[in-house]
Amino acid sequence: MSASATAADPQSIVVAEPTLDGEWPGLSSADAAAAIAAGLDGEGLSVSTDDGFSCESAQCWSDRAGDLGVPYILHATVSVLDRDATVRLEVYGASGGALLASGESSCEVCADNEVREILTSAAALLRPRVLALGERQTPVVIETTPTGAQVIVDGEVVGTSPYRGTLEPGARGIVITAPGYLPRQLERFAEPGQTQVLDVVLEERVDARPPAVLYAGIGSLGAGVGLLAAGAVFVAVDGKPVGSTCDNGGRDLNGRCPRMYDTRLGGIAMLSIGASAVIAGTVLTIIGRKRGRSKSSDPRSAAVRRLGFQGRF
Repeated sequence: MSASATAADPQSIVVAEPTLDGEWPGLSSADAAAAIAAGLDGEGLSVSTDDGFSCESAQCWSDRAGDLGVPYILHATVSVLDRDATVRLEVYGASGGALLASGESSCEVCADNEVREILTSAAALLRPRVLALGERQTPVVIETTPTGAQVIVDGEVVGTSPYRGTLEPGARGIVITAPGYLPRQLERFAEPGQTQVLDVVLEERVDARPPAVLYAGIGSLGAGVGLLAAGAVFVAVDGKPVGSTCDNGGRDLNGRCPRMYDTRLGGIAMLSIGASAVIAGTVLTIIGRKRGRSKSSDPRSAAVRRLGFQGRF
């Protein structure tokens, strides 16, 4: 794993598709988003838009920012009544669902272009507050091999890799987990405004494969069932004539058939060995499954039990 810190890295914010409560001539959601982006755009802040996605809660917007790999997302609501308009802008962080900043502006008997203008001006007023958020928080970029690993910060699942978000200043505990791999646990001291870039390679679990004892148990079960079936056949045919040797006058003077199957002892031996193999296989299979389950504990709990943090990977 490598880590770097760069104060000059631009912050990123996504402008979500605005909600239009009412209609304004010539104003679409895309127009409103473009007006907001124009107010936010400038040095130190990278601005993009996200069309076609809507949320009903702060946590949903926060999760959306995490999914997009940006530290902040802005959602605007434009309320129109006759010729009056009110706009409200809200900025959410990529984790926690907290409202980090907001602004509101309005106009009465608005001119045709005035709604766009108040969207741009409200966004411009929010811009320094968004930049100040980055000065108080630590942007973080986490890449992993394999990708799609779960990212846990201070015991809270914040997203999956590749992950982009922010950390609160101070000592932070980060755990990276993925099915079939050992969890990796690290500690980072988050400096305000200093970007942390982490590249994590996870080690494959040896116990991700079923234990050898489980394979032995399954093999023993199969062999035991086969022996039981063969033994049952041997016992069933014991004392019966071989083929057609007793047909058409093939019996002796005492009426006995000269060739009879004598398989009773062999059949009993097979049944005995088969039953033992089935019992042994059942026991080994149960042991193997228990061992597999015991090694597949909750990664967050396993990470907590591990005492040391590793600083180099």
